[in-house]
Amino acid sequence: MGQCSEVCRIGWIPLVIYGSSFLRALLMEYGYALDEGLILVADSEAQSRRFIGTYCESTGGNGYRMKTWNSRSIKPGNYCCALLPLKKSNREEAIEDFLSEQDFVPIVVAGGLLPEYLRTDRYIFRLGKEDVKAVSSVEFAEKIRGFRNFITKKISTMCKILERAKSSIILTEYDGDEETQQIFSACVVIALIYAEYLRETKTEREIADFLSDFVSETREKIQKMSEFASGEELPEMLSALIWEVVSSDEKIKVVDITLVNGTAYTSLKEKSAILFDDKFYYFPPELFLKICEPLRQTASTTQLKKRMRKDGIIHCNSADHTVKKEITNVFGAKETQRFIWVYKEYLLSEDNLRLEDVFGHITEEE
Repeated sequence: MGQCSEVCRIGWIPLVIYGSSFLRALLMEYGYALDEGLILVADSEAQSRRFIGTYCESTGGNGYRMKTWNSRSIKPGNYCCALLPLKKSNREEAIEDFLSEQDFVPIVVAGGLLPEYLRTDRYIFRLGKEDVKAVSSVEFAEKIRGFRNFITKKISTMCKILERAKSSIILTEYDGDEETQQIFSACVVIALIYAEYLRETKTEREIADFLSDFVSETREKIQKMSEFASGEELPEMLSALIWEVVSSDEKIKVVDITLVNGTAYTSLKEKSAILFDDKFYYFPPELFLKICEPLRQTASTTQLKKRMRKDGIIHCNSADHTVKKEITNVFGAKETQRFIWVYKEYLLSEDNLRLEDVFGHITEEE
């Protein structure tokens, strides 16, 4: 759920979203409001949809789900955020206009790959499963309600905190890039205000730990924003999807390419076998595209494959990004099929396990 959650029990992303939107009028008064919207990148469209829905339900009118955006769209209040799910059909100009809105906090939520025009000079953060889980909890809604009540009753206290913030050590000694100073400052003052709220129930040590963890996490997330410009998030997203699908679908077999026995051969014919050797995983194209469906909500199949080839994730020598591979079938005959070849190092689990370490149960004796 993030480092700051041990004390605040909200999580970094939900707290930044709520604080930057509900406190927007005050933040603008003191020069700490976000100068443009946020972009959140989830592993799938379903995950982004769950986050938007649960956030809007749990925050008492702070979050508004936007289906589209144009000049006729109704704007939410200046204490709100508007969450817009990114689609392939969105016009670039409309998304640009939405992110530049200053009357509320605009948030684009992508369930899949970001298009190139959103990759640089943006406030981009990964939206993890832990964030979806955080906003779905009863505890989250209770904490948000308590924070909201505190803010509305302590406006003068908020103003004093914002006035003092400009001389705080955290902000005056910030050594990051100039273009990230505004997002860093906004996150820090939100944390300072939340820390004041925590003083009602927490010890000074707990509050100090919260601020230290929150600032560290803020620095880490800001530093990672540059990864989206280079596409470094793609291997992580692809690996997460493959591990999730293989662990949840018993029909999918992970098979040593030298041990294609009866069970494995049947699965291969059914497009539900992943073969492997020392260097590659070999995916039937139909299975690979099925697994990658969440990534294709914001990018075409061709764009996705080109990105993977450019980033060195897949090996290919054809227009459809498949490569022929000879296998020996259950009858001992040589057979050539086309596969998507994925380099194995890109699909390690968080514990550095390979797929076959967990799922490779086909043996020569079966």
